[in-house]
Amino acid sequence: MRQAKAGLLASLLLSALGCGLPPEAGAAPREPVRWLLVERRYGDVAPATSGDGTINPDAMVLAFQPLYPEDLAWEVSVEPEEQYVEVLGFCPSGPAKPGEIVSATVRVGKARAGQTYRLVAKASQADVRILGDCETIVKGSDTAVFRFTSCASGRAGIAVGVERIGP
Repeated sequence: MRQAKAGLLASLLLSALGCGLPPEAGAAPREPVRWLLVERRYGDVAPATSGDGTINPDAMVLAFQPLYPEDLAWEVSVEPEEQYVEVLGFCPSGPAKPGEIVSATVRVGKARAGQTYRLVAKASQADVRILGDCETIVKGSDTAVFRFTSCASGRAGIAVGVERIGP
């Protein structure tokens, strides 16, 4: 019987605690937009009492936790990569024959003056060969030229990536 009364007392206490604290004097009453049912230690939700030993403060109990509008509002901040590779031109301008050397002139799109970027070229297919360096460093909107060829006919080329490496 004593345990049943203690359990009823704990339930009543928890439902009273779930309603939240009364607003401070002069403050507008706040209404939660949602309530969450959470599992907590009894000692964390019940006011500290000297206790007579009937309720274990480490016992886990269910309690309602209010959620206010500011708890649900959050802001996502993502810094997207602002730069991209811009193709200024390539030579020859039409289809290239197998073994013909193609030159692609590129630069960093939306480059910032004074920033340093690494441009890296990769072959789009196994039969594409990059002639010369496949990586170059540019400053700001300086241009770079990559030369490549393919020993097979059909669509082939290079993919150029950009990475900001410093001021």
